[in-house]
Amino acid sequence: MPKAATPEQRDAQRRIVSIITTNRVINRGGLALWRDDDSLTKEFYGNADADDVAAALETLGVRSTIVTRYMPPRAQEKRPRKGREVRIAWPELATLVHWMPSLKERMEELPEDANTHFEFLYFEPRPEGIALCPAAHASLWPWWTEKQARRMGLMCADCGCDLRPSDQTAYRITDTEGRRRLYCGTCCSDGVDALAALTGQSG
Repeated sequence: MPKAATPEQRDAQRRIVSIITTNRVINRGGLALWRDDDSLTKEFYGNADADDVAAALETLGVRSTIVTRYMPPRAQEKRPRKGREVRIAWPELATLVHWMPSLKERMEELPEDANTHFEFLYFEPRPEGIALCPAAHASLWPWWTEKQARRMGLMCADCGCDLRPSDQTAYRITDTEGRRRLYCGTCCSDGVDALAALTGQSG
């Protein structure tokens, strides 16, 4: 016979269901919840931070990890907003479904070709070759507006095209002024020229 939930588990369940319902990204890699690192946000609005969310999940027997990730700045801000993202791996979602049955339907609705990771990935020419690298963007990056994506450097630095669609490939290249910026493959010859320059310098 299943054990009855403790008061602590019921309290954690209410908090987690509320947060996931209003603020989450889910794909075939799992589920991610970004939380603002601004202490004033928590103080004045009562928002749970990443540690609070992870603690509530632990109470429910759901394992999670926390990573630092960035969101676009607000209108009057210049720098990206630093936060931490609580991530639950796909296999752990079965435990979470016990506490939030409605999540199962959302999981079943995911297309077969849904992402299995949360990262925006780009290529970077290095002396030893071209490396595949993850950007430190929050998992909400596919849903940012064009303006937000531009402020976070996700538009080609040359032609201005959006680098987020799956048919685009992004390369981070150091320009003549020493700035490391993202370019589409067309505008940077798929990193070949930059790689040749690096190889020549290192050789």
